Amino acid sequence: MGSDTGSKGSALRRPGLVSQLASTHSLILVLAVVLVTVASCFVWERPYTQQIATSLEQGTKLLARDAAELIPTKRFDILTVNCVDAAAGSPLRFSFILPSGEIGADSAQYAERDRALAWPGVREALSGRIARSGTDMEPSASEQMFVCAPVKSGDEVIGVVRGSVLTAAFREVTVAAYSQIAIIGLIALVLTITLSVLTHRRISRDVSVIRTAVRQLESGQAPKFPPIDSEEIVGLAETLGVTARTLNDRFVELSRQRNEREAILTSMVEGVIAVDLQNRIVLVNDAVGHLLSTSVTDPEGKPLEEAVRNADLHRFVAGAQSSRELAQGEIVVRDPNERIMLATATPLQDANGGRIGTLIMLNDVTQLRRLERVRKDFVANVTHELKTPISAIQGAVETLGDGGPLDIEDTKRFLDMILRHSNRLNAIIDDLLYLARVEEEEGRSTLDLEEAPLMPSLRGAVVNCTKMAMDAGIQLRLTGSDELRAAINGPLLEQAVTNLLENAIRYSGQGKEVAVEVERVDGGIEIHVRDQGIGIEAHHLPRLFERFYRADAARTRASGGTGLGLAIVKHIVQAHGGEIGVTSIPGKGSVFTIRLAA
Repeated sequence: MGSDTGSKGSALRRPGLVSQLASTHSLILVLAVVLVTVASCFVWERPYTQQIATSLEQGTKLLARDAAELIPTKRFDILTVNCVDAAAGSPLRFSFILPSGEIGADSAQYAERDRALAWPGVREALSGRIARSGTDMEPSASEQMFVCAPVKSGDEVIGVVRGSVLTAAFREVTVAAYSQIAIIGLIALVLTITLSVLTHRRISRDVSVIRTAVRQLESGQAPKFPPIDSEEIVGLAETLGVTARTLNDRFVELSRQRNEREAILTSMVEGVIAVDLQNRIVLVNDAVGHLLSTSVTDPEGKPLEEAVRNADLHRFVAGAQSSRELAQGEIVVRDPNERIMLATATPLQDANGGRIGTLIMLNDVTQLRRLERVRKDFVANVTHELKTPISAIQGAVETLGDGGPLDIEDTKRFLDMILRHSNRLNAIIDDLLYLARVEEEEGRSTLDLEEAPLMPSLRGAVVNCTKMAMDAGIQLRLTGSDELRAAINGPLLEQAVTNLLENAIRYSGQGKEVAVEVERVDGGIEIHVRDQGIGIEAHHLPRLFERFYRADAARTRASGGTGLGLAIVKHIVQAHGGEIGVTSIPGKGSVFTIRLAA
């Protein structure tokens, strides 16, 4: 199918401009030669005919004058000589005819001596008038061209001088001339065609060189020019060479700028969208698809509404298109995890300052908004956590300072309250300082890690929580291989597991079991802390590792927790380059998992 189509297309393809010009030029030259040849025949024939007619007229009149002098003396011999001389070298025939019709003198060798009164024009001339064959004496008008002039002696006509030429003889001369002209024309035609073919080949070769150079230029190569004969084509080649160098420099510069632009756009984490005044996409980078959770395939030229389906973005762009000032707004992307994009729009203008579209920048501020919320929650929580014990201490001190009568039991109770809340304040402050130190080391990447076995740190955590477990009636169990090793900071890992064990013990009922398990999985190591406690509702799990976040605030405070233990665990694990996760079933218990690289 493809080859047939290509062949048909080639067959129907019009010839090139150079071929058309060369063919037209050759045809014009051929026609010109033919026309010149034909015109030469006609141009030559008429003067020749006129020349014959003039010679015939003049010779006849001259002989008639001579005959008027010679006839009275009967000098027919001289008159014959004169006729012969007058017709010498030409197809003309001159005759002297007596009134009786007898031919007295003739230039023809076969000069008949019979009566010639039957010859055209003779009788008319004997009557005293000059007779001619036709008005213009055209040879085609009759079989011969003639002029008959009367010869007079006084008023008497004593004879007739007749000049004639046979059409056949005239045609022989004409045909011979035509043949010579035709031969000359044919030679000129052959030379013209040959010259046209050679010129066509030379021009075609030079144009082919230019065509090859243009193709080289299209493919990004520097054009090469072999020797060119045509002066005009040489000038064109030189101009094309200069143009090629200029275009090549521009192509290189444009390619460099395009590559730089694409590299910048590709490496940007911000989304960039440029639209024209009709909301058709002019430019978009790869980050847009990631930020908006959409697939943007070959978007240029498509309407924004078709390429990106987000109602918030469409409303924002519509508002920005009608404004000439910078516009900002937030766009919500409702994928499985809701994210927030900060959109900034600025007008796009041409060199003359005219509005040609809008440029939109998208920044993912989900984490920033979450941190702002965490900061607000942290300030509120830490204020609340500090205010509660301070208020209790302040109330107890004010009661003791009133000076009213207090028994020893009341005094001891208030002093115990002051001590308990002071210890709580001290624990909160210690945890905050500890958390700040862990975050600082995590941010600076200055945490000292060394390849070491995991079991000693896990055993230390179990020992730390043994008394608390015994008091709560909880059984602790540790399982794992002593050969498991990882890059760790032993004391910090022990602190993280201790915090998880303390939480598990607090929320597990008496007689339950809390287990610490360590195993190798998928090229890494996982540490599981399992409990059989009350469990955690699913909606609490995403925020469980935030500072001061409590799934059950009242129970956490009653058990002596500061609300910072899990936040400390998260940052210790992140400082190890690991991850922490949790799964929980309300009423059946929870599993906290620390994942470390082996």
